[in-house]
Amino acid sequence: MLSANEELQSTNEELETSKEELQATNEELTTVNDELNSNNSTLHLLGNDLKNLLESTVIPIVMVDSGLCIRRMTPTADTVFKVLPSDIGRPITDIRPDLDVDLKCRLRRSTQHLLAV
Repeated sequence: MLSANEELQSTNEELETSKEELQATNEELTTVNDELNSNNSTLHLLGNDLKNLLESTVIPIVMVDSGLCIRRMTPTADTVFKVLPSDIGRPITDIRPDLDVDLKCRLRRSTQHLLAV
């Protein structure tokens, strides 16, 4: 009986230790979640700011990613670049804008320059 009691006490101590470790892990996860929520809120605000800026800008602007796919555009971009909101995600090189420049070459040089910086 004494041996069984000692084993139970030992098991109880291990469970207490495990409980404390779980509580510490829970606190760390709560801290990480709070930081993520804060970062998400900041990103949401920045995204809204960018959207509002683009929508209020009268200059035709098309933003592309490193693969030259359209990410964002101003409402006036359709006049020069001949793009529509449905073109988001498409490569800009698939679109034939009313420009007398080699758009693909200029964009490649620009993105390479940005990646090098």
